[in-house]
Amino acid sequence: MALDRFLKNGRIQRFPKTQADWTHFINETAKWIASQELFSTAQTDITTAQTSADNAGAYWVNSPSGQVWNTDTAGAHEVGNPTQDILFTLYDNSGAAIATTTLKGTMTSATGAITITTTGTDTGLTTTQTFDPATNADVSVKANVTATFADGSQIVTSAGWSSVDETAAGGTPASGGGK
Repeated sequence: MALDRFLKNGRIQRFPKTQADWTHFINETAKWIASQELFSTAQTDITTAQTSADNAGAYWVNSPSGQVWNTDTAGAHEVGNPTQDILFTLYDNSGAAIATTTLKGTMTSATGAITITTTGTDTGLTTTQTFDPATNADVSVKANVTATFADGSQIVTSAGWSSVDETAAGGTPASGGGK
């Protein structure tokens, strides 16, 4: 459409022979180039706005949503350093999975301390993980998973692994709460 407008412009159709013709030729060409740049900029802006809208509709689903290991009534943790993977899946606004990452929580049976590691099975968008506490070795650890979209926007989700000593003060109450 814009090319037709350029080609059908009488001031551009014939070869310029005088200074005035050259001036008209350059002015008309400059107008056409400027209109193409504005059109291109508008298309880019529309694409950016659509991408931002699509990113705003993205959502995480974590399966399972977290893990809690409880001691037995004598305060002993489960033996064998048990593990629990949590699959983090990011969906776009249409419901298609666009990123996955899996984190493995391992509880040390002797202490109840939990360590989180990546499994290396990430797909789709790049994700980064941070842990709270940052040392990632405590009886309660939270993982934050961040996905970064092509436009630089980000979306974050969290999941946690906990080890609860049933015999310690501050654990499960001895009375109340339905007991």
